[in-house]
Amino acid sequence: MAYTLLELFRLSNGRTLKLKTIGDTIGYFREQYMNNITKFAYSSAVKGVGLDSMISKFGKVA
Repeated sequence: MAYTLLELFRLSNGRTLKLKTIGDTIGYFREQYMNNITKFAYSSAVKGVGLDSMISKFGKVA
């Protein structure tokens, strides 16, 4: 199922995102995941959320 999801995503978005292989697609999803983590950490820091609180939220999500 995961392979099919990746392949369907690659076929529908490959031209605009320049995804030529399944490996490119996996790399794209990894990059998006890291971007989301970075945005979450930044917004939490701006709001004054403590490090321990952020770590516990990551533990619940991961």
